Amino acid sequence: MGIAGFAPPFLFALSQWAGYPNWGRRFSYFPFLVLLGAGITLNNTRAVAEALSGRNAQEFLRTPKFNAEGRRAGKLRQAGDYNLPVDWTTWGELALALYCLIETLAAFTHAPGLVPFLAMYALGFLYTAGLGLWQSHIQFPRFGGKRKALILE
Repeated sequence: MGIAGFAPPFLFALSQWAGYPNWGRRFSYFPFLVLLGAGITLNNTRAVAEALSGRNAQEFLRTPKFNAEGRRAGKLRQAGDYNLPVDWTTWGELALALYCLIETLAAFTHAPGLVPFLAMYALGFLYTAGLGLWQSHIQFPRFGGKRKALILE
C-alpha cells in the first residue's frame, strides 16, 4: 500500500478526534465504512448512468426520510408502507459478491496480492445486498396483516 492509501483512514481518524471525545470508539467503525463504500458501487454506477442518460431517476431510494431529530432518532416503531421491495441492484450486489468471492478463492493460488482487495469487495457487496434483503423482508406481513416497516421515531 502506498502512502496515499493511508490518507482516508488518517483523515477519518483526524475528523473523529477533532469532533468527538470518544473518537477511538468511532474510529473502530472505519472498516465497516470501507465495506459500505465498496458495496454501494453498483448503486452509484446505476445512479450515474441514469443521470447521464437523462432518465427520470427516483432519488435516494434507499434513504429514509423520517425527520428524526434528537432523542427521536434512536427509537424504532412500526409504521406504514415505507420499505422498498427488492430491486435488481440488490440481486446485482449479491451476484457481484458471489463473483468476487470466487475470484478471491482463485486469487489465493494465482495472485495472492489481490486477495485483500477482492475480499473487501466481496464483503462489501455481501453487506449491502444483505442489508437490502433484510430491509425489504421486514416489510412483508408475517400473519396476513398490513405491510409494516421499521422507521425511526
